[in-house]
Amino acid sequence: MHPLPLILLALALAAAPAAAAPPLTLDAAEAKSLERHPSLAELTARIRAAEARSVARGQLPDPRLSVGAANVPVDSLDLEQEPMTQLQIGLHQDFPPPGTTELRAERAAEQGTVYRARRADTRADLVRRVRLRWLERFYLDRALAVIDDNLALFAELLAIARSQYRVGKGLQQEVLLAELERDRLRDQRDRLRRRQSVVTSRLAELMAGARADYQLPETLPELPSPPQRQALLSAIPRHPAIRAADARIQRQDTAAHLAEKAYYPDMGVDVVYGNRPGSAPDGESWADFITARFRVSLPLFTENRQDRELAAALDEKTAIERERPWQDNYPVLDERRGARTNDRDA
Repeated sequence: MHPLPLILLALALAAAPAAAAPPLTLDAAEAKSLERHPSLAELTARIRAAEARSVARGQLPDPRLSVGAANVPVDSLDLEQEPMTQLQIGLHQDFPPPGTTELRAERAAEQGTVYRARRADTRADLVRRVRLRWLERFYLDRALAVIDDNLALFAELLAIARSQYRVGKGLQQEVLLAELERDRLRDQRDRLRRRQSVVTSRLAELMAGARADYQLPETLPELPSPPQRQALLSAIPRHPAIRAADARIQRQDTAAHLAEKAYYPDMGVDVVYGNRPGSAPDGESWADFITARFRVSLPLFTENRQDRELAAALDEKTAIERERPWQDNYPVLDERRGARTNDRDA
């Protein structure tokens, strides 16, 4: 087969315009933003870290191993000279006050709850910002189309006004007014194009890596009607920002309970096996020793440690409660808003 037809076909395909990308719908813009935005990936990683940390914080401290020699005579360093000389190996385990590990695990898990609420809040905020940018871009596209149509009409009107002015049937003022209105439309078109470029770039940033040369569909999507005011007020306690604040307060409350545990003593258990390498005068080997100990700390001086840790935890909780969004005041604000409305109507 002659290669010329294949070459011509390849050249035709290369010269053919690429298929136009489908228009960027509002749902597609929201999906891309929720899929690609780095802040959501960051919070997801923090949630996984909090879950892993919760498991780790709920464990007892690692046991400790000790190896050594005891009662070695310093004059000869002979391990068989004295009957009390021992080669020892021991295991040691520390135990925090009862409930401490559970509180540590709970506090780490509550940090994950904070991150989940923040992620939900970030998702909602991303959807809101994407919708605002998308709708603004849609408006700018329609506004520029209207201006282009008006400019075409004014070009025709200006041509008619100039023709009538040449033949003495029109006034120069009519020509100047038509030119002034045309220039005003051109300036408005330039401003809208600059704004369109900014909005296009910001929407592409929200979609994290999406191309900025997208086109929007010709029609608006069907958006749900806004809920009633009472429904909005009843939904405020479930808002992610409110839930994040509640989770932070709960986490700090757990921190206060954890600080209270510091008033209780830590405990520990030691088990040591001692081998006596020497032997008695009759040639019989000395018996080995085993030592068991129970240790307990004495939190007697609490003024500059436990008291201050507990006070700091309680102050942190108070500070977070003061930062908390004031959802409890919304019914009061709604009543005041209604009173002002009634005053205006009167």
